[in-house]
Amino acid sequence: MQAPREQSRAATRIIAVAGGKGGVGKSVLSANLAIAMAGSGRRVALVDADIGMGNQHTLLGIARPGPGLVGFLRDESLELRQVAVDSGHPNLVLYPSDGALGVPQVSASRKDRLIDHVSRIEADVVILDIGAGAALTALDLFAMADLHVLVLTGQVTSIQNAYGFLKASVQRLLARAADTSQRRALIEQGWREARPPAVVTLVEWLRGQDAAFAELVRTLAARVSVRLVGNLLFEESDKRVPPSIGRMIRDYLGLDASVAGLVPASRRIHDSITRRRPVLLLDPHCPASAEIRRVAERLLAQALPDQRRAPDSSSATAAAL
Repeated sequence: MQAPREQSRAATRIIAVAGGKGGVGKSVLSANLAIAMAGSGRRVALVDADIGMGNQHTLLGIARPGPGLVGFLRDESLELRQVAVDSGHPNLVLYPSDGALGVPQVSASRKDRLIDHVSRIEADVVILDIGAGAALTALDLFAMADLHVLVLTGQVTSIQNAYGFLKASVQRLLARAADTSQRRALIEQGWREARPPAVVTLVEWLRGQDAAFAELVRTLAARVSVRLVGNLLFEESDKRVPPSIGRMIRDYLGLDASVAGLVPASRRIHDSITRRRPVLLLDPHCPASAEIRRVAERLLAQALPDQRRAPDSSSATAAAL
């Protein structure tokens, strides 16, 4: 198997899939989105970015994934392409996580090196399965993507954590937009004093302190769009949760947020995990498989941002999602 070369990201669609907490099915969704997109003829790279706790290799039926991203982070002589493995599925390469040797401390320099290498993977689509929690590695990997998918269930804990993760991502974005210590202090003070603590009220507060910076913050936030996927939905009432959260995201964070799909809970998904075979292959005609394919089609059809920005720059424009 020849691993993908690294190239300019201009030719690649990078999709980050996050959920804020574990147990919402983001890894299963990521794996099946990768299968769906690879099945359409795209060259797909699936990156298990849940550092040291990933299970994409298990979901795809790979017993020995090799050093993975943990090995890449531990050994600076490795290139990211050297840890790629054949997924066993046409057009799909896996960059596993693997924590068999223990998880190294992900310093800022290691994080930036990982992001740089991910940004240069040669593929039509790169799917990032983002780890749970709001560590800076997760936030910055989410930020580097062209398209941002937020997975949530109908449970209140999932809703809270998904919203919290997205809010933390926006706060991280805007903090990195501050190009001076004075502006960094303004951002911190603004989040404390703006009422309610939302992007729109933050911008209004900043206008009284630094009008040019306030306009920059408003512009950056306006460029961020999120696609919500409701997952593991048992009841009809669960299907109302993602649109409701989308409205809250638009009202409080000022972001474009629409629903990309509503995936029903399914015994077939449970079976697919046990059998280590993605549900799109195990049962391609079940309702969950059909909806996941629709989500894949919508993500492939979505227009990409006009400008792509390096994630490790300290400049305001380079910090944009």
